[in-house]
Amino acid sequence: MHFLSSDGFSSPRGDLDLGRRVAAARAALERRLSARVNPDGAVRDAPQSRVFESALMLRLLRLEEVYPEAQARIVRYLETERRAKQLGLFDAALVRAVLAAPADPPELKELDSCFSGSGHFATRRKRMMFRAVVALMSGARFDGEFREADFIPRDEYQLWVRLEVIALKILYATHLDRREWIKKEDVAVLTEALRKGTSRKQTVLRQLLILFALRSIPEQERAVRLGVERLVALQGRDGGFPFILGMEIFCTATAGLALASAGRDRNRSTLASIADYLAGQQQPDGGWAYAEGVDQTDVDDTSYCLELLSSMGAQRYAEPSARAAAYLLAIQRQDGGFPSFARGADSEIAMTAGAMMALASAALAPAEILHRGADYILERQKSDGTFERSWSLSETSEIYRAMVAMRRLQVEPASALSARIDGAVNRSRRYLERAQNEDGGWGHVPGTASDVISTSYALIALSHIGGRVALERGLLHLVSHQQAHGGFVSVPDQVGPRPIPYDVPVLADIFALLALNHGLAALARSS
Repeated sequence: MHFLSSDGFSSPRGDLDLGRRVAAARAALERRLSARVNPDGAVRDAPQSRVFESALMLRLLRLEEVYPEAQARIVRYLETERRAKQLGLFDAALVRAVLAAPADPPELKELDSCFSGSGHFATRRKRMMFRAVVALMSGARFDGEFREADFIPRDEYQLWVRLEVIALKILYATHLDRREWIKKEDVAVLTEALRKGTSRKQTVLRQLLILFALRSIPEQERAVRLGVERLVALQGRDGGFPFILGMEIFCTATAGLALASAGRDRNRSTLASIADYLAGQQQPDGGWAYAEGVDQTDVDDTSYCLELLSSMGAQRYAEPSARAAAYLLAIQRQDGGFPSFARGADSEIAMTAGAMMALASAALAPAEILHRGADYILERQKSDGTFERSWSLSETSEIYRAMVAMRRLQVEPASALSARIDGAVNRSRRYLERAQNEDGGWGHVPGTASDVISTSYALIALSHIGGRVALERGLLHLVSHQQAHGGFVSVPDQVGPRPIPYDVPVLADIFALLALNHGLAALARSS
């Protein structure tokens, strides 16, 4: 069995004052997060508006010449964002396109470096989408490098990506005068998606792309008007539009894990309502989606839900836990890794680590399955101790999940796998120590400003792999940024479409509480 490395935790030099400060911060945050649990057991928080969708919506409303009041509210939102924030290259280009006089579109090479340089998987598809958005917003010519074959949906695409690819094909076909690409069944699929009113099942961005595509097709005016009407109803109080409408299942599962590790006995009734809620949201295939009303299940949410349900120790959750484990085992690829959505897609580090953590905690997978997952992760660790980022902007996110997954494995102490894990642990610990900022926190990547969520990820990892000095400094940084109400505020790290960030504010509280829990446990072990 692999236990906590003693490296960095071998001497009882714990700071009692630090322990008291962390415990007090944890208690206040625990009370705040527990109060966020609704009577039905769900944790709900509205995703914040985003420049991306808001600028596109303004462009669409202007083209359709409808809803002038909604247009004015979007303008005010975008102007506020431009004044209050240092916008990135892409957001700044969108804001210029809709708020200023027409200007030259941004250099495509610069945009490509923003979106393909992150190493995310669907690079060519992402390039098609982002370049189409630039063309729609700026009046630039659509890129002629893409061919009809680029727009054939792959089997491993989830439904909303299939719709996105079809919408992009229609947009490129229309603007490049290649109408022969457009098939009747393509139009039918998009109009059916709008007819069903799939605002919960589709991201706001993809609904916008569908509407831009359909407005270029004759006799689709009614469908477009209906779609625009439904989107306008989603306008936020700040005048902007979000990427998604909710993330209840993800937030509830992670909040449940945070409250359980803070004090299972204190939060017993709250945890029971959380577990009942999650069990009721499980879908026929055994998995979970990220939000209510979303059909597409995924490995990430299923892993968090399984980990929470299996931790309850109640027979009533044995059946949903077994179904969740079967879902995860069926999606594991030959390379030992786990993809986000479908077995045919590329495996990802965070998904693999999350599935391993859940399956190991639930004791519902043979050791061989978990060791294959470990092999996948270990083979893909970079020499500096990091991993490819996936659905997060933070380097520390993948590190925390990979390291906790390694520590939950049952491994013979003198085995080759044990030695490989020790090497990986040492590399990641050295990275975290090097990447720590002078203020004690961590940013998305080295050299960026510290933020609460990235710092929380790093602290969870250090609590399991050693690095006492970095852990203490990080805990001091985190508690010093607690708000008067007991909660935390952070820049977002979640991305979609990758690598564009979106913000669900409650996640700062959830991951900060997890970090304080793990940090306190590590301090106690070393005292």
